[in-house]
Amino acid sequence: ERAQTGRVGTSLHAPASERVVSGLEPYTLDVAIPGLLHASLVRSPHPHARIRSIDTSEALALPGVHAVLTHHDSPATLYSSARHEDRFDDPDDSRVFDDVVRFRGQRVAAVIADDIGIAEAAVRLVRVDYEVLPAVFDPEEARRPGAPLVHGDKDPAVSRLADPQRNVVAEMHGEHGDVAAGLARADEVVTGTWSTHRVAHTHLETHATIGWMEEGRLVLRTSSQVPFLVQREICRLFELTPDQVRVFTARVGGGFGGKQEILTEDVVTLAVLATGRPVQLEFTRSDEFTLSPARHPMRVGVTVGATADGVLTALAVDVLSDTGAYGNHGPGVMFHGCNESIALYRSPAKRVDAQSVYTNNLPSGAFRGYGLGQVIFAIESALDELARRLGISGFEIRRRNAVVPGDPLIITHAEGPDLGFGGSYGLDQCLDLAEQALGDGGGDPVPAGDRWLVGEGMAAAMIATMPPRGHFADVTVALATDGIVTVSVGTAEFGNGTTTVHAQLAATALGTTPDRIRIRQSDTDVTRYDTGAFGSAGTVVAGKAVHGAATALADLLREAAAARTGLAADAFALTP
Repeated sequence: ERAQTGRVGTSLHAPASERVVSGLEPYTLDVAIPGLLHASLVRSPHPHARIRSIDTSEALALPGVHAVLTHHDSPATLYSSARHEDRFDDPDDSRVFDDVVRFRGQRVAAVIADDIGIAEAAVRLVRVDYEVLPAVFDPEEARRPGAPLVHGDKDPAVSRLADPQRNVVAEMHGEHGDVAAGLARADEVVTGTWSTHRVAHTHLETHATIGWMEEGRLVLRTSSQVPFLVQREICRLFELTPDQVRVFTARVGGGFGGKQEILTEDVVTLAVLATGRPVQLEFTRSDEFTLSPARHPMRVGVTVGATADGVLTALAVDVLSDTGAYGNHGPGVMFHGCNESIALYRSPAKRVDAQSVYTNNLPSGAFRGYGLGQVIFAIESALDELARRLGISGFEIRRRNAVVPGDPLIITHAEGPDLGFGGSYGLDQCLDLAEQALGDGGGDPVPAGDRWLVGEGMAAAMIATMPPRGHFADVTVALATDGIVTVSVGTAEFGNGTTTVHAQLAATALGTTPDRIRIRQSDTDVTRYDTGAFGSAGTVVAGKAVHGAATALADLLREAAAARTGLAADAFALTP
């Protein structure tokens, strides 16, 4: 019985849950660093302005202040705060500190002081002379001729922008089949526009980084989903080599895509290199709402047509995404949100027109679903309305039009034969289970009285489990003489359960139990390379690597037993 406890297919109590809820699990700032300095940010009161001058003399005269860092101290290198395996997925449009600010609250300078109270007092003593520039907040207005340009100074080839002279970060236009003809032969057509708003991640642990020098190397302890990608970009920005930089995480207190960015690590690195002292930067909750990227607001237009029996004849989607003042994740969110939304349904004609547009709003970024939630909100709402007009159920219209195993992947074009629907499918099961759950009310009683209105609904979606340009995980598994197995994996644990899943996968492959598994995670010095914990890759990519390494070790153990006994390797079973 013990041999089966906690293996794949059984429920396992999360190993760290008691330490987490009791406050015993260490997070980023739960460490004592001798000589630690604190950073506080000077932030812009204007949504768009050029900095004429910065007077730091009063701030520097305050006892306990060690440095005030501005754009004069910042690397000239452009980068994106967004992190992907291929850094070319995101536009290079940012600097650590810039002489132009593009949204209200953007960081202008950092004060480094003995404690946070002194640092915050010194922030109020920094005098900034701004030339206020015209600003644009509506993405519709932003793409019109004559609109204020947010990044009009950028070279589109260098920064990888579609057209900065139109405030367009990225765009896609494509059609498969003839949408106009499909709509013409439809018995019913639904057209509508749906808008979504900005949403903050509100993870319990705010963005935070502590940095210090150790034997000539920069060390960053940070709250990040992507420590290896942070290391790579810090090296690029500050002209360091990977062996000069260590990045690691403690347990990360939530992420949801919000920590697939560099938001504190760059400032801390600049401060550590400038002062030679350990430095900490922690976002306040207010900072999280006014400085950290949020979910992309979108305006989504949908036109969908069907025959009288509910078979789609055409589907057209028009998306306008507000990427805010910087383009981090703008192209990827647009691409995934549009393509994965329309791929789910068979239709002889599909069209997508989409633009991701700069405004002087808070930057947008990665958020769970990566654009999918915004676009399917519109498409699925249109399908519900189409079903209502045709007199069939929402489940039935989806069953009649959903892709089935063997279908090609068709977005605005047909993908190659290696990208089709097959293998693990499950869409039909999802529809059946959802219909059953809605049928019985989810087990919850309907409130009594006429004060309550009860609504039920469903939506279907497909989501990719890794970016198209790759997601990598390299894992080692080692067995000690006492039977303890150490799994070294670079992906971060931020409440996503990878620690639990990886222990189960290793235990199952090695014929042991999860309590005999030790997980070592998220440290560029002691674990192998991992792209990061995003895109649901913690199980699908890193988990697969864990299982593969553990299976290889199990094979070696059986082969060793066979060599010592003369029996066949498959005659041996591994047990706790």
